[in-house]
Formats: sequence, structure tokens, C-alpha cells
Amino acid sequence: MIIVLYGTDAYRRVGRAGWWMEEYRKKHGLSPALRLDMADEAALPALREFFAGVSLFDPFKLAVLRNTFGSPDAPALAKFLKDQAEQSENVIIVSEEKKPSAAFAFLLKAQRCEVFDAPTGPELQAFVKQEAARRGIGLEPAALCAIVHASGGNTWWIATELDRAALLGVPTIVLRDLPELDLEAADVEGLLYELSSFSRSARLAALEKFFRRRHDPAMVFNRLAYRDAKKLPVFADYDVLVKSGKLDYEEALLALAIA
Repeated sequence: MIIVLYGTDAYRRVGRAGWWMEEYRKKHGLSPALRLDMADEAALPALREFFAGVSLFDPFKLAVLRNTFGSPDAPALAKFLKDQAEQSENVIIVSEEKKPSAAFAFLLKAQRCEVFDAPTGPELQAFVKQEAARRGIGLEPAALCAIVHASGGNTWWIATELDRAALLGVPTIVLRDLPELDLEAADVEGLLYELSSFSRSARLAALEKFFRRRHDPAMVFNRLAYRDAKKLPVFADYDVLVKSGKLDYEEALLALAIA
């Protein structure tokens, strides 16, 4: 069986992959499992070898794949996955940010295909409430709005911020419990305006204040990206570098401030 998970909301997508793995372990215990980056040339041979060995005592196997659509031998991998789709003993989880490419379009018809788009509007508010409830805390309306507004839709950032809030040990989080997210007190909007300035010195000074106040770099990056639609492609390029591990958000912000 093949389980396909794709979409830009990596937090929920990764969480769902973890859920499927846990369900597998409940049924099959410590059966063999493998994680592979399919962008690696050695990954496909390793995947084939993993599923080739059959044991009468342990016939079930699980593989979790990433960068599937970036495989250097996409046609061969696509054929392998098509063949494995009919094998009920084996489970393959494909987790990707983008929708399956043409060579892998058949995955959209997989027995289990789930989409995880980044939440917005009411869905984003519902996500924050749900994640807060999972941590045993409530949010007053002002605190909820501050988290939603400051997040830029970044669900990983929201989860991290709620983890920090849960450590306060109070049943309901109010805005004063989140001083760095109090937009008026922290003057986030003013600093974002300065960070968009034509003056390099003004941009660097604003960035220094953001770092000194320990604002989350991902939040600053995401909110800055949507202030000027014309610059979105530039931010998108830096976002790719961050997600590929070549830069972190602090370095991306510094590069943008210096440019």
C-alpha cells in the first residue's frame, strides 16, 4: 500500500506521517522500517533491496520516502512504486511539499492520498485553538489574534510558540504572557516598515532590534515577504535555500537587509 501526503503545511504533514507510522507499529510491532532520500542516487537500489528480501516470520515492511519527485531516475522509481502499490504486506509513505509531478501523477489515485495546504483565515484560527487545546491551555481572544497575526501562517512557528506558552503553567494564556507577540508593545509593524526601507543602515538597525528582542526569524521573514508582492519571488528563492539547509532564516534576513 502507498500512502501519499503532500502540501506546503509541513507541520501537519509530518505529524500525519508520524501517525501512520505509529499505526503500522501497533499492527506489526518492530517490523523492518526504512527512511530514504530519493534524491540520492543510491536510494533506489537500496529501496529495491529492502523490499526484495522476504521473511516468512516477518513479511511486513515500511519505507518512508522524501524528495521522491526529485529522483535522478524518476521513470524507474515510478515503475517500482506502481508495482509496490499492489503489495498489501508492504507500506510506503511518500511525503512531499509539492503535488506529484507528471511521472508520478498516478500517486494522486493512491488508496490513501492526503493534501496539507497551509491554513489561512478561520482555518488558521481553528488550527491555533486545536494546538493550544492539545497542550492543555486556552487562549484569550487577544492572545489568539496575536499568534495568528504574528505567525504569517507558519504552523511550525505556531506549534513552537504554543510549546513555550504551555511552559508558563497557566490554564489560559493572555496577551501579557506573550510580550514578544504584543504587536503594539513590541512595535513589530514599525520595525517591519524600517526593514523595508531603501536605506541599508535603517534595514540593518531594524534587523538588529528584531534579533535583540528575540523575535522568531521565520515569523519576521514570512511577514516581511508579504509586504510587497513584487518581492515575493526573491523571498521564495531564499525560502528554498533555507528549507534545503543551505541557509537559516537569520542569514536570509541579513542577506536581504544588506542587498
